[in-house]
Amino acid sequence: MVIDPAASEHDLTEHLLGHNYPVERETMANVTTLLAQVASAHGARHPELHDLEGVWADLCRRLGRHLRDEGPMLAPHLDPGAHAGSRTATTSGTIASQHAEIVALVRRVRELTGGYSAPADGCEAYRSLFASLADFEEDLREHVELADSVLGRDLTSRP
Repeated sequence: MVIDPAASEHDLTEHLLGHNYPVERETMANVTTLLAQVASAHGARHPELHDLEGVWADLCRRLGRHLRDEGPMLAPHLDPGAHAGSRTATTSGTIASQHAEIVALVRRVRELTGGYSAPADGCEAYRSLFASLADFEEDLREHVELADSVLGRDLTSRP
């Protein structure tokens, strides 16, 4: 964890929007390209790579939509004068549901990669792919924890 979840809403939001979001977007693009290359080179011997491509595509689609949904909910926390209490249990529930779906897909990625352990016949690109996926999972878990902390405060701080 790079930032303490007990930090101010402003600091948590700044970290999410300024660090986690860009890292996740960049990783989605880079891993998509690298995964296609690795699956092309190794897919015949490792058919799980083709399953991984499908799960990864679904994960990217859902996470892209999630970032578009969650970002506007977080943005008011950057302005100390803004009151971000307009969130509702339904809206936060939607975000929590998206988090759960995305975490489940990340769990499936971990399963398909054997815990991000490249096989003995895996090339440098294969090892790089799995290292990127492991880093992505760590970043995403931080994202979920921090966003839940910020958005959960919205619900508990309202009168």
